[in-house]
Formats: sequence, structure tokens, C-alpha cells
Amino acid sequence: MKERKTFTITVSAAGASDEQKIAEGSLSWVSQDHVVRSPIVADSGITLMS
Repeated sequence: MKERKTFTITVSAAGASDEQKIAEGSLSWVSQDHVVRSPIVADSGITLMS
């Protein structure tokens, strides 16, 4: 069974210092049988334009 899902992640820099430019973490997708980890890295020096 193949499914495609869409999701949005919002990253906030509340409380970060000027020296703290990069944050890292992960999102874990958990089912009864599997755990899939998606790494996430946020760089405050990058500005995205839409």
C-alpha cells in the first residue's frame, strides 16, 4: 500500500541568540511496525522567498 501525504513544519527561533545560527532535530514517523526518522536542520542565515 503506497500512500503520499503532505505535511508542513514550522521552525521558530524564539529565544535563540545571535550566535546560534543552526538548529537540528528530527521528526519521527511511528506506526505499529516501524519507526522512520527524518532529520531536520534549520539555518537562520537562509531566507526563503516564495
